[in-house]
Amino acid sequence: MKKYILSFIIAIPFVFGVQAQVQVNYADIMPENNYYFDKDDNPLWYDNSTTFYNYQGNLLMFTFVKEHNWIGLHRAYLHVYVLDSLNETFINLTFNGAEKIAFNYPDEEGYYSNAAKIMYRAHAFEYNGQVWYHAFIRGRDNYSTYYDCYAQLPFALDETKKYYRYYNKHANQSKPPDFAVTKGAMQTDDNITFFAYNPSTNYWAKIIATLNSDNKFHNINFQTFNTWELYPELGGVIMYYDNEGNKCFAFNTYDPQNSIAKLAFYKDYPINQWYGLNNKYIYCPASTIIKGTLNGNRNTVYGGKEKNERFTFFHLNTQDNPKSIHYQEYCIKYPGFNLPQNVASGKVAYPTSKPPSSVNGDISGKGYYLYSTYNYIPKTYTVLNKDPNTGISAADGLQQELWIIYPYKDNTVNSLCIESDIWRPDMNSVVKSTDLDKDSDSVYGEPIRGLWTLTGILDGAPPCSIDWDVWYPNNPLVAEATYLTFSQSQGTETSVSFSTKDQYSIGQSLSFSIEGIFNVKEKMNYANAFETKTTTTWSTTTEITREYVLRDSMQTHGFFCWTVPQIQRTSYQVYPWWDDNLIYPIDSTLQYMFRTYGLHYLQDTINLSKYPFLVNNPNGTDMADWLVTNRQGINNAYSISGVNLGEIQWDPLQGYVPGTSITFADKITSTQQTTSTSSYDITISEDIKIPAVFDIGMSEGYKIEFSTENTTSTTIGTSLVASLENLDPSNGINVPKLDLNVLWFQPDTLTGWWFYDSLDAGQYPWYIAYAIVTTKAKIELLAPVPDKQIKESDLLFSWKSLHEKLTNFKIFVGTSPYVSPPTIIYEEEIGNNKMVNPNGFHPEKGKAYYWIVSGVASTGETVWSKTQSFTIMNEMSENLLGVELKAIVYPNPVNNDQVSVSFDTPHTGMVTISLFDLGGRFLYKEEVDHKAKVVSTVTIPITGLTKGIYPVVIQSGTSIITKKLVIMNTP
Repeated sequence: MKKYILSFIIAIPFVFGVQAQVQVNYADIMPENNYYFDKDDNPLWYDNSTTFYNYQGNLLMFTFVKEHNWIGLHRAYLHVYVLDSLNETFINLTFNGAEKIAFNYPDEEGYYSNAAKIMYRAHAFEYNGQVWYHAFIRGRDNYSTYYDCYAQLPFALDETKKYYRYYNKHANQSKPPDFAVTKGAMQTDDNITFFAYNPSTNYWAKIIATLNSDNKFHNINFQTFNTWELYPELGGVIMYYDNEGNKCFAFNTYDPQNSIAKLAFYKDYPINQWYGLNNKYIYCPASTIIKGTLNGNRNTVYGGKEKNERFTFFHLNTQDNPKSIHYQEYCIKYPGFNLPQNVASGKVAYPTSKPPSSVNGDISGKGYYLYSTYNYIPKTYTVLNKDPNTGISAADGLQQELWIIYPYKDNTVNSLCIESDIWRPDMNSVVKSTDLDKDSDSVYGEPIRGLWTLTGILDGAPPCSIDWDVWYPNNPLVAEATYLTFSQSQGTETSVSFSTKDQYSIGQSLSFSIEGIFNVKEKMNYANAFETKTTTTWSTTTEITREYVLRDSMQTHGFFCWTVPQIQRTSYQVYPWWDDNLIYPIDSTLQYMFRTYGLHYLQDTINLSKYPFLVNNPNGTDMADWLVTNRQGINNAYSISGVNLGEIQWDPLQGYVPGTSITFADKITSTQQTTSTSSYDITISEDIKIPAVFDIGMSEGYKIEFSTENTTSTTIGTSLVASLENLDPSNGINVPKLDLNVLWFQPDTLTGWWFYDSLDAGQYPWYIAYAIVTTKAKIELLAPVPDKQIKESDLLFSWKSLHEKLTNFKIFVGTSPYVSPPTIIYEEEIGNNKMVNPNGFHPEKGKAYYWIVSGVASTGETVWSKTQSFTIMNEMSENLLGVELKAIVYPNPVNNDQVSVSFDTPHTGMVTISLFDLGGRFLYKEEVDHKAKVVSTVTIPITGLTKGIYPVVIQSGTSIITKKLVIMNTP
């Protein structure tokens, strides 16, 4: 299943207010949950290289892992782990079989006294829907060479795909390097913004870059920050908008060597404008920053509940004993202030037995670290996802957790988990559209048809040449001559199921597609996380109850059958942890969820002269247009197993034989499905009416683009009946008899039926058609005996042709009564032989199998046998002295004057066939010079034998098989 990609436009509100005094409240917080990753199988913290990132709901840990050789030298490679919260472990991800990432810089693979040295704190970031990792690594030989190393993970962490990596070499550099080293990144609009620090000048810079066709980042703008108020390491950076609508950054830097940290603010407008805070945090070797409200068991909201867009700054204090972690909570867009306001401060409680510790790094690398990231917990808030069968409501939202992560005790990992925002639906916002079957002749215009899925195509009712002026007066009680009916009166219903994933959009412009990448004005973090952690595919089913009858007015028409979705829209927003009544939504997080919850089934009538029918004269007295040889596409596809469902016949010349019917009972027991795309694309104007589900108040000129990938499944039940029974009496019928094959071309993108080429892209319907086969030839299956358990030594297939000679036989064995490509497990071309030993087929004992044979008549038409079943016995009830010998006796029981014995063995040589009575008296013997791997057959005369049981012994060398021949009656 592909990922759904969305782009959008967000309206940013301007908030103004009067100056006010904001009180800072002091309250310690207690994390609601903690994880301690101190088990042997968890990764360790590697100095400067370790970082964390939540990608589409997956909490990732990036860290280098040291490798040792036999003499104690070292090297290290990057590994990527994903959190298994259920088992409290991190699992190593593999990409195309690789469990580690090599950047391929010089000497990376060599062993040295010290492994790779990451010079500064590594970081992860997201760009165009994919997650990247960056590390700055010192060359092994000396301090004059450095490598900027980038790794890109496959989209959606697809472990079947390869990772991508590259590095930039910086040679002949000083110690420390005299250029800006990237220390953080975030996507802004369509570009990436890097935040870089020059350790020689102590200046920071903001670098705008883009990802070129070489899949490398290239700088397009470089802006130095002319301020000394920043420190060498970046603890984190978040983007927000102030009361005047300016894009702003909260910038958290710290100095691990001098244990000092600071929080500063930067605005793009006025250009290069910094706003610093007076407070500095001393004794602080590490700090971090993260967006989201903060619970922590405080039970009190500080700063006003309506001020719900917040972030929190965390810093480590090493002077305290034990060491302490502090927080400062900030409100964004506080009235009267252009800067975020600190509304609460305090300590973060943690188990005193697991305090923050420094990391044991290589050479000079010893330091404290503090990271923040997210984890998302699926929660049930409403009945939106209520199971209709069980009545149980499933998860429909997410509880966001803020994770504060630090190293402790021998480089192991500890996390403090604090409840934060809630992403959930508002059930009062549900809007439904049940009338999307309106086309260009009614309400919404032709584009709405893009949401319709072409489920099936029908030739209509079974064809027959009728003199309607004679038929109607002589058949007043039977208006229709033939019929094809989908009804509920026969048993299992024929139904169409439609499965699709929930889709999400943001803001005032709807735009959806199934290819491409996420637009980064927003990254749909909550929707992505929800799709990763829960099942968002929904299925709805509609039963087909139509009847297609042969009448004068309908004889020239075929049908296109459509399923039309009923779609509902639900508003999702992020709410602060305290907002149970949904009063304080965070405005910028408004999202719309779209779900297909129902179906309409409707049809179009199409003239039979059109494609794919191509029947110009459906009522011709010769019915020539219905001959399979004149229906080229059908004729070419007719040789594929599973197409022919059976025959319906009408032949009054054989006496009073009414027309026959064929039901699809035991023909199709599994669902046939195909994946297609539906879309709705329209530009809003004054004279266009928008379906309610897409009407979110957009003004004229906006464009709605909605595209979804869906799976349409058709289950054909015993209720589908094709019948000629109304053709008796024969008044008004222009043919002396009628023999129709009923064909079903199941949805199959791999086979690629000929008629797909004429349809809109992404439409893969089934097709029920009729064809008249001119040949009289039939195929009768002889052995194995149908619906019977057989011994393993009986597994030889035998058949015969009737009425006409057939050639080019093929045999197919499947696991379903409807032997078709999806169920076939063995097939073989037999040539002109009428028996085969399936050497490549190894059936399971006790399991039912089904087989069918096709042959080619002199007319070039394909002829199919009926389907028969067999099962290999579980127990071995026969005495096999040689398991390589196979033999069958048929027909058995027998009523005529002879019986056949077929056998096969992989060895060339004489095979003896002997017939005895139950008293052991010898009755008949024949020796055959058998050729290896060729089924041989002999005929045993039984004329004169009385009713009873007679042993037949087949011997090849030391291999002996005994069969029981049952004679019922003799001539």
